[in-house]
Amino acid sequence: MYSPNRSNKSTRSHVPPVFKQGIVVESISDHSEASKAGLAEGDLLLGWSRGNAKGDVNSPFDLSTIETQQAPRGQVSLMGFRGDANRTWVLGPGRWSLKAHPQVPSELLAPYRASQDAIVAHQFPQAEDMFNAVATAATRAGCSAVMTWLLFHAADAFADAKEWKRAEAFYVRALDSAKTDPSAAISILRAWADASVRHGDLVSAERHDRMAMQIAARAGPDSLSLAESLTALGSALTDEGKLKEAHPYLVKARQIDEKLAPDSLPLAADINGLAIIEDERGQLDQAEKDYQRRALSIRQKISPDSLPVASTEQDLGIVAEERGDLDKATDYNLKALAIREKLAPGSRALAVSLNTLGDSVILTR
Repeated sequence: MYSPNRSNKSTRSHVPPVFKQGIVVESISDHSEASKAGLAEGDLLLGWSRGNAKGDVNSPFDLSTIETQQAPRGQVSLMGFRGDANRTWVLGPGRWSLKAHPQVPSELLAPYRASQDAIVAHQFPQAEDMFNAVATAATRAGCSAVMTWLLFHAADAFADAKEWKRAEAFYVRALDSAKTDPSAAISILRAWADASVRHGDLVSAERHDRMAMQIAARAGPDSLSLAESLTALGSALTDEGKLKEAHPYLVKARQIDEKLAPDSLPLAADINGLAIIEDERGQLDQAEKDYQRRALSIRQKISPDSLPVASTEQDLGIVAEERGDLDKATDYNLKALAIREKLAPGSRALAVSLNTLGDSVILTR
């Protein structure tokens, strides 16, 4: 069996690269399910199983689909290799927070990594040229799936670097390349929408979430992938203040998740979204009792003291403050702050917690 770190010594410059099966772990977030399972950078992933269901892992887009469709239903085993040793990693139902790249030949892997280094060094024109060159080489080698992933990765990398025009240009090309692969298209559109939110373009976020929802509906009606897209679209519309339009999408997502993945993190996200709408409508009792407390219970059970738990604690604090119960609001905000200080130091979410807590303290004086 081959290892992801071995180079193809017989490859010459005029011979097309040979793309091998599986994907290689590139990075893992701390406190994630992938980290708890013991996955590490360089591990090779080839397949997955959950009960009697199983399949191959042929691209990073497959990994995203597996997490969406299988993780909410229970533990998922990922099978592969660490070096020459056969390994199996068991991931729980929390966030995997795992990034991987295709197993590309060494003659493409080196320039791919160089393009990443160029972005870190803020050498954006050079990074753009490098990504284009690697994507072109993948195309010439007859591997369109790798080219799609490279374009997508470039888009995400430029978005993270706040190089928005370059990011959008690569998102457009990646989406065009993925037009025959619904799973890849949905992943690209969802990432594009998330990047749009960070960029402050809520209209663009709604547009791309809506496109992802339409593709998911055609690919699998009443699937967990569709539910995820419905939740994202509902959240985007809520952010724009379109509460009446957002509500039915979140209700539909909840119906699917209640049926296919009861008491799961996706269901908690649906419920939390509905709570925000009721809060905005002034229905504080319904927001707290019917939605937020259940969302908190699910999140605390599946992923104790996690960032999603902190989000719900903060939302409960907002409702308590609106009721005039400032002491309870402060308690909720302190719990959210403690989690974010531990899991997301220096993050925007931590800054929000600090500001919210500061407002609560001022009001209690």
